[in-house]
Amino acid sequence: MPSPVTRSFLRTLKSRNVRANVPSVSEATAELLAGLVAEYGISSLLELGTAHGYSTVWLASAVSESFEKHAGAVPSVITVDFSKPSYEAAIANVAGAGFSNIVTHVFADALAYVPTLAGQEFDAVFLDAEKRSTAKLFSLAWPLVRKGGWMVVDDVVKFKNKMEDFYALLAERKIPYEIVMTDPDDGVMVFRK
Repeated sequence: MPSPVTRSFLRTLKSRNVRANVPSVSEATAELLAGLVAEYGISSLLELGTAHGYSTVWLASAVSESFEKHAGAVPSVITVDFSKPSYEAAIANVAGAGFSNIVTHVFADALAYVPTLAGQEFDAVFLDAEKRSTAKLFSLAWPLVRKGGWMVVDDVVKFKNKMEDFYALLAERKIPYEIVMTDPDDGVMVFRK
């Protein structure tokens, strides 16, 4: 879990995001992600959909802490967003939280960027990008998750109507998943390899 200093930063960032109407994951979802990082000893993570970096700071904090406990690999978070204002805000927020050394920011359309990662492996992927692209992004990113890793897809209950092709893909390929209701009106989908 984040240090007291990082938690204070996250509270301030969340408050700013709420005032500016910038979407970010709930604290409950962020805690679930941090818990998965800790449980699986994650050192490399790909985040698709950065917004202003709230979830990125949570993930970077968890990956950094996991690395300290399970020394070995170099901790790394790659986060991708196609909105220039979000990309720039995330860079500033991640730097403000002190995690620039392990976070790589990519300004790109994830649908175009993820194929450039072919052949690489990640311990985990967090998918919180444009909902209508979820099926395509999942198909591109799932093969990048190493055996024993996980993937989490956000907003699967709240925006299910925008993800019909994603649900159809999972049914067609018989891909098992678990929905965790992190919020009363929404949940995340968890996949384990």
